[in-house]
Amino acid sequence: MKKVLSLLILWFLFSCETVVDVDLPEHDPKLVLHSFIEIPNYYHGYVCRVGQSVGLDDELPPFLYEADVTIKEEGGWSRNFYYSTPSSFFYLEADVEPKPGKTYILEANAPGLEPVSSRIEVPQIPEVTGSTYEEVDGIDFRQVPFNEATITIQDDPNEENYYEISAYIQNRSFDSSYYHVYTWSYDPLTEEMMDGQGILLNDKTFNGGSVTLNLRMENTYIEPENHHVTIWVRGITRSKYIYVKTLRVLQENQFNPFAEPITMPTNVENGYGIFAVDAINRYVIF
Repeated sequence: MKKVLSLLILWFLFSCETVVDVDLPEHDPKLVLHSFIEIPNYYHGYVCRVGQSVGLDDELPPFLYEADVTIKEEGGWSRNFYYSTPSSFFYLEADVEPKPGKTYILEANAPGLEPVSSRIEVPQIPEVTGSTYEEVDGIDFRQVPFNEATITIQDDPNEENYYEISAYIQNRSFDSSYYHVYTWSYDPLTEEMMDGQGILLNDKTFNGGSVTLNLRMENTYIEPENHHVTIWVRGITRSKYIYVKTLRVLQENQFNPFAEPITMPTNVENGYGIFAVDAINRYVIF
């Protein structure tokens, strides 16, 4: 009897399968901007990637090399980006630099698409009052070898502040490029970024006060006798803070068939993407 009942249940489940055709609305293409600027500017230039949104059934469009991209300081200077053929992005040499507390507008237009713009106020450079570093040679549960560090930040009480914290090494013997170090924290005030890029936090629990954060850094490539270790404490906009948090959620759920759809936040008017200027305190630990 049990066998017959099981067969009936299986027959019922498979016989109820119905294919439903869903009419998707026609996609309205829009410009997509991605521009992350750092001050003080270490790389002597600014980059803006320009693309076009596509529908689910559309092919990826070609690079929009015919776009016009401009950055302006409100009431001040204006500069045009130029298209860099080898890298397929728009580039601007840093003969001018955004300043903390001032407002900047990024604008773009391309043939056949509605012009877009993004407007932000640059955060202040965070105040770092101290740090420590200890060679503990630990092993995290993710099997990542690490040393420990702390960083102390003095928060500005007059602003709603958002921070991004990451670590880098640089060769002592010559002025080389910075190399990113996998950095994370179990401090309850922080949130981890995707791919070990660093941590995020806001000042809701310590507005106007001082906070000391406990960090872990992968020590595989850190050689104290050969390297400087620098913690980059970035003052970031609220829009970038939300954007980066959403990227982490997207990464965590990319293989979860039951996850709810995620809409990426944007601060680009009439389009998609993100424009951000990070104000960075590059604090050398040793």
